[in-house]
Amino acid sequence: MLGLTMLFAAFGLMSLVVLVFWAVEPQYRLNAMIATTVVLLALAFIGGIWTLHKSRQSTLLRHTRRELENDRALLEDDKP
Repeated sequence: MLGLTMLFAAFGLMSLVVLVFWAVEPQYRLNAMIATTVVLLALAFIGGIWTLHKSRQSTLLRHTRRELENDRALLEDDKP
């Protein structure tokens, strides 16, 4: 259900962007598209950096790896 909601939201936002482009005078339409593209790419870049920063701060992966190392050590000790 969440997937459909995200899909409809994406189509709605794309339709809104198209309407904004149609509302702009034809001589400025290319400039509006370029500006929109730059803004969206910048937001995607900033979002990617923020996500990487947050994932490196997360301790869940570090603790999971430590637990897997402990489990592996215990299993290797049990081998004859």
